[in-house]
Amino acid sequence: MSEIHKAIVGAMRDIAKIGIAKLGKADAGGAKYNFRGIDQAMNEMSPILVNNGITVTPRYSELSIAERAKDGGKFTRFVTVKGSFTFSAADGSSVTAEAYGEAMDSGDKATIKAQSVSFRTVLFQQFIVPLMAMDTELDGADEDEPGDDAILAGFRAAALEGTKALRAYYAANTPTQAFWARNSAALKDAAATADKAGAA
Repeated sequence: MSEIHKAIVGAMRDIAKIGIAKLGKADAGGAKYNFRGIDQAMNEMSPILVNNGITVTPRYSELSIAERAKDGGKFTRFVTVKGSFTFSAADGSSVTAEAYGEAMDSGDKATIKAQSVSFRTVLFQQFIVPLMAMDTELDGADEDEPGDDAILAGFRAAALEGTKALRAYYAANTPTQAFWARNSAALKDAAATADKAGAA
């Protein structure tokens, strides 16, 4: 295995321990949703990449710009760009990941927004960034019981709704002590993060 692949696995393990929750809020024509923004991605990923000896070199191509008139004579600029990001290790080994970014802006920031979307997408996909802290210990020393995956999926869904939802789910679906010992810390962290996002 090359050094960059070892470094990427190390970075994936580090980010899995904390995750990046959907703390950003947006309103798209009345449809409200939460998202994970570029600021969150860079704040969490930057020290992890540095600590694992990974550098990132961006390159953008296939820039497409279109302007559409809005009411009042103003124009909105729509931009699509392809981002290619080379992740390199100290020995010169590297891997490249690509993603398109789309954005619109009524001023002069559509292109930089599209670049940010592209970079954020690559970070989340290359490093498989979870929404919550995850256990990466896969040595089998504390092996899950059959059916634990389905149980954990239910608890994770509840945790992403907040502490109150997690407690209610626990009361209705009390797990084994071994299961709770393995997963409670990550689930509680995710619930606390969801609480903060709801209060923001």
